[in-house]
Amino acid sequence: MITHIDYAPMPNCKNLAETYGEICVKCNKCHRFNPDWRCLNCGKRTRAMKSFETWKAVELYDVFRAPVCPDCQKYFTDGEMAIGREWWNRDVLSVRYRDFKRRQEIPS
Repeated sequence: MITHIDYAPMPNCKNLAETYGEICVKCNKCHRFNPDWRCLNCGKRTRAMKSFETWKAVELYDVFRAPVCPDCQKYFTDGEMAIGREWWNRDVLSVRYRDFKRRQEIPS
């Protein structure tokens, strides 16, 4: 017998269509995994999902969606950006949230 332990959705889940009310898909729309909704790279704070058009997200192993501000988006490839991709076809950054190293501009 195999047991899978995962997160249950929060009472204020904003993504019930994907969770079916059973399993948290870690989309972070409720800010469960990044409550301050700060940029993964520079730490700048956004106004949460109200700035969804300008802020994008990257996906990590343990927290699927982490925000990236418009200034830091240039440091991530298009394949790493999560917005617009279907949940079952994700490219996930090969790092955990706590181990992420800040990306800086590559000198030319």
